[in-house]
Parts: sequence; structure tokens; C-alpha cells
Amino acid sequence: KPDKDVERIARKFKLDDHVASRLTELTFRRKKDGESERGVKDLTIIEQHLRHCKRPNALATLLAGKLLEGEIDELPDLTEAETIMEKYKLDEDAKSKLREICEKRAEDKKEVLDIVRKQLENTANPSSMLCKIARPLIDHENLPEPPTKSSGKGGGKDKD
Repeated sequence: KPDKDVERIARKFKLDDHVASRLTELTFRRKKDGESERGVKDLTIIEQHLRHCKRPNALATLLAGKLLEGEIDELPDLTEAETIMEKYKLDEDAKSKLREICEKRAEDKKEVLDIVRKQLENTANPSSMLCKIARPLIDHENLPEPPTKSSGKGGGKDKD
């Protein structure tokens, strides 16, 4: 029997029936295992992730599968990432990348989001900067120091 939250999410993101049934399976399994609250939390966080992705069907299937197969215990909460998205007015591509960074770097998400904040702080185009740093962050590579705020005087070159 379909879960009302699953039905709402399926409608909101136009999920295919087989994807919705995967989410129903997840909530059913959580209830069966006596973890109803965890099932509700899973759906809440899956919904956060779906808000910031390009292909909701594919992502919902992937995330539900990872949880069902025990590949991961829980999904990373995106509340802090959403604050960054709003503060820097990130575009859809950048939001999708930030979501992916949080998923792939869940184990050290807090530190990674601090790096993201530092990189976006003084850039004229935060969305472009985020897309540029996403791959190195996902791949655990070091980033160059973030740009510093220019004082606005001079042309940037030494005037000798």
C-alpha cells in the first residue's frame, strides 16, 4: 500500500511508478524493522536531494537503492548546503553540484562545506566558482587558496 509521503514526493517530482515503489519499499522496510522515524527521515532527506538535482527519477532510485542495500546508513542532510545555495544565489547547475558534493563527501561534509564557503566568499560569480571546484572536491583533491577581496585600488599590476 503506497505511503502518503511517498505519493506526495512522487507527484511533486513526477517520479515513475517503479521509482515510487522503491521509496515505498524503503519506508515499508524501515517500519518492519521498527524504524518508522528513520523511514520518515529518509524520505525528508531524499526530498531535499531531489529538490537540487537534474534527474529526480535516477537520483531517487540511486539513493533508495543505497539505503535498501545497506551501502550507506543514512543520507547526508542538505540543510547547511541549502543555506549556502540561498546565501550565494546559486543557479540550478551549481545547486546540483553542491548536492553531489554533499552526497559524495558525506563523511566530512562539514569541513567540505567550510571550504566551499571560503571559495565562494569573494568571488564575483559563485555559481561558476562552485562548478569549477566541484570535481576536485568530490575527488578529495586540494584546492588553490580562494580569491581574496581586492581593495579596488590600482589595476592589479605593480606600477613601477
